Amino acid sequence: MEMNMRALIALFAAMLLVVTPVLTIAEELDDEDDLELDDELDDLDEDGDEEEEETGRFRIVGDINIGIKVVEQNSDSSKFNEYKDDDTAVYLNRFLFDLEDTETGRVFDLRVKNLVRDDQDIFMEYGDPGHYAIDFHLSDTPYRISDNAKTPYQYAGSGFYRVADDIVNAIQISDVASADSWAAPDAGAGGAGEDARISSVLSENVHDIGIGTERRDISLGLKYNFSKRTKARLEFAVDTKKGRLITGASIGDRPSRSMTVQLPEPIDYRNEGIKFYVEHRAEQYQLDATYEYSKFENKVDTLSWNSLFHAAGYFGPDGDSSTTDGGSDYDDIRIGATTRYATTGRIALSPDNTYENIMLNVGINLPMMSRLNATVSMGKMEQDEDLLPYATSSFGGTLDSLPRAEADAKIDTKMVNLFYTIRPIKKLNTRIYYRYYDLDNKTPESEFYYYTQDSNSEYTSDITTRNYRNERVSLAYAYQHYAYGLDLSYYLGKKGAVGLVAEKSIKKRDYRATDETDEDMLTLSYRVRPMEKVSVKVKYKWAEREAGNYDGEVTDLSYHYDTTVYANESSSPVSGFGNNPGLRQYDIADRDRDQFDLTVGVVPIEEVTINFAYHLLKNDYSSKIASQITSWDSIRGVFDTVSIDPTQLGLLEDESTRFVLDLNYRINDEMLAYGFLSQEMIDTDQRGRYMNENHKINNIRAARDWRDESGKYVWNADLSDETNTIGIGFDYFVEESFDIQTYFTHSEGVVDVDYKPGSEIAEDDTSSLLDHAEWYSPGDVKFKTNTFNIIFTKHLAENMKISCSYLYEEYDEQDWQQAGSSAHQQVFGGQYVANADPETAGTGNDRVGSRLVTLSNNLAPDYDVHMISINFGYKW
Repeated sequence: MEMNMRALIALFAAMLLVVTPVLTIAEELDDEDDLELDDELDDLDEDGDEEEEETGRFRIVGDINIGIKVVEQNSDSSKFNEYKDDDTAVYLNRFLFDLEDTETGRVFDLRVKNLVRDDQDIFMEYGDPGHYAIDFHLSDTPYRISDNAKTPYQYAGSGFYRVADDIVNAIQISDVASADSWAAPDAGAGGAGEDARISSVLSENVHDIGIGTERRDISLGLKYNFSKRTKARLEFAVDTKKGRLITGASIGDRPSRSMTVQLPEPIDYRNEGIKFYVEHRAEQYQLDATYEYSKFENKVDTLSWNSLFHAAGYFGPDGDSSTTDGGSDYDDIRIGATTRYATTGRIALSPDNTYENIMLNVGINLPMMSRLNATVSMGKMEQDEDLLPYATSSFGGTLDSLPRAEADAKIDTKMVNLFYTIRPIKKLNTRIYYRYYDLDNKTPESEFYYYTQDSNSEYTSDITTRNYRNERVSLAYAYQHYAYGLDLSYYLGKKGAVGLVAEKSIKKRDYRATDETDEDMLTLSYRVRPMEKVSVKVKYKWAEREAGNYDGEVTDLSYHYDTTVYANESSSPVSGFGNNPGLRQYDIADRDRDQFDLTVGVVPIEEVTINFAYHLLKNDYSSKIASQITSWDSIRGVFDTVSIDPTQLGLLEDESTRFVLDLNYRINDEMLAYGFLSQEMIDTDQRGRYMNENHKINNIRAARDWRDESGKYVWNADLSDETNTIGIGFDYFVEESFDIQTYFTHSEGVVDVDYKPGSEIAEDDTSSLLDHAEWYSPGDVKFKTNTFNIIFTKHLAENMKISCSYLYEEYDEQDWQQAGSSAHQQVFGGQYVANADPETAGTGNDRVGSRLVTLSNNLAPDYDVHMISINFGYKW
């Protein structure tokens, strides 16, 4: 019934907006004095009299630009063409065509950019601007991620990536005595250098695969004016997105016992939408209403892949009598672990869903030059995809049934905005506002058993013996947001204008450690023109957010096991505290904010303009941490109150600054010089703590790491991100003859992470198994870009020109995350990365156990590009 009603609304609106202009056209065609354009062109007299009459009725304006580009690039980097299409080819860069019938008022407009290129844009509109119009828009947007990715997987369709049998058999691990020997020369299966052999197998069996997407947005709009005061619009839209993105897929219970690969996630999205808009403008009031509906469809529901690391017989029973599916993994082969992993992994991709929203806006003019604006909207989001089974393998047992077969996910939203403006006295503008937003999550909450990454490592014998820690509850997160404020602006005459804004924001959240945060904000602003050629704007904003009572035990709500049975288990997540007592998540922590903005414009002489802008934003997340905590002590069998380290953990502060300086100098009527300089800096400081999970409830009165106040278990990470850009340009114009434009820009950035570990988490420590949390400060991440462009344009006639341009651009990047050369990390070939940690070698926590097969060692390599363009333009 709901879908039928929606279809009737759409059909009625379409008839209203399409049939009415068609009838209007039919009536005009019945008029004997109204001739068709084709008939008039056929009846042109040789003396040109008819042509002059034709020209008087029809106004035609056009602009066409055709060009050729020759591009030479020294690498297969996708960075230069990441969001555009600049390749060697002949292009229709621009085509504009406007046709107007001055008697009937009908117009036809056509706008085309980059026709048949990956970034093309086409817009067409036909109609009578005062009565009706039909418009069509098509826009393509490319996103190139990598042109040099490689993978051993073959795409078999339907979201499944398969790897050949012989590759799996060739890279199986037989026995590794020590992780230290893995980089040694190959000694054959089971001997030193086995990892080098595995890398060699992968390198010989990978193939090229392009990574990126192409998005196409198409819309058809129908507009109709019922009168000068009332009009409506109906729009149909279809958006599609196809290609591949990079995703990570893992089989295993946790690092370091996981088999991880980078895979090209197949993208095949389609979104269909309808939007109906109607507005009415009267003298004392205005109102408009909007209805939107969209339907998203993902034609690839799941991503499945074969595991690379297993014993022989990968695609059949592995010979282990305790299982009928799944395979022996590397841990089992190397150190005799009991873990079994599925031979095929599977994850759900973006689900099909629908979105619906209706919105009403009302504006009313009131006495005393006041006005009230109100906006009310209601929305609905639904998703009911089939849920995937717990795992792809049952490991000889029987998996539990899902709590429900479908997602049955529903979210309702409500929004109210109220604005009242008034000028109580002549020079004082006043605005009062209230906002309310509610996200109501109606998705059912179900109890289920969580199976970890297609692995049975969490079970004592087979998958039917559950671990109590995996008895979970799916929580439906929701929140509400209230805000209200007063905005005052007072005009001081020649002394400028001063502004004051006072605001209050309240957010309530479900299932968060703080269920409510209150924030007070105050903004002062001043703008003035102290001299005729100088303008100044300054603004300062202060805000203070209070998080209220902190409930670190909110994590208990996601479990449903019997706490009385497992109360004394040392790793029971409900018996002890959840997160570290000192941890505060930054979005719900106390926060002090200071923001300062300054803009200055100066015209020292008529030919020179200088503009300066400065922005500073600083957030301080200092929160009060309790000095005691009450938690369960499994040794004493009671809840006990003990002292804790009141050091705050998490994001402590962040600061961003930005300034821009622009300079323009008009040398004379023909020459213009300009330049700019900008800098952006972001600094953050966060703190963490090493904590043994077994120390949460086991004899909590003892000297536990989370109680220690010496700082030896605490680490800090300071991150700085700085980007500097400078540019200069020169334009030379000779009227109706030629133009020369040239510019150069240089941009460079660096990201630095500085770790400061406590004494018990010493940097690069290999001396003791007790110090698992090892630290290092990675190398700086840097980039540099230089761009030079020169364009010469020759005017051949009043409406004809030709231009030639040369572009040179270079991009240089240093990124340890892609280079794979940081501490504890070795690169074997281009597609295989292993984490080597001699401290834990040969144990169940062996860091070498985490295998990552990458798509490429560097997905966005450096490049140098030379591009020559020749363009011909003609207007009529």
